[in-house]
Amino acid sequence: PNSAHNRIPSRAIDIFQQDEHGQGIWDKAFMCKIAREMGSGLFWGGNFLKLGDSDHFQLPENES
Repeated sequence: PNSAHNRIPSRAIDIFQQDEHGQGIWDKAFMCKIAREMGSGLFWGGNFLKLGDSDHFQLPENES
């Protein structure tokens, strides 16, 4: 698919937390905190209008 994940080099990552048992945790509040701390250097999927993709972080098109 045409995705920032599928480019070389990749321009996007999806992240998640793990609990003490290794299970994934997708906590939107935690992801929002990361997005705020990263500032304007990354696009955050939580801001997408059609798809709330809160674990997605992506470089802007004009950066590598």
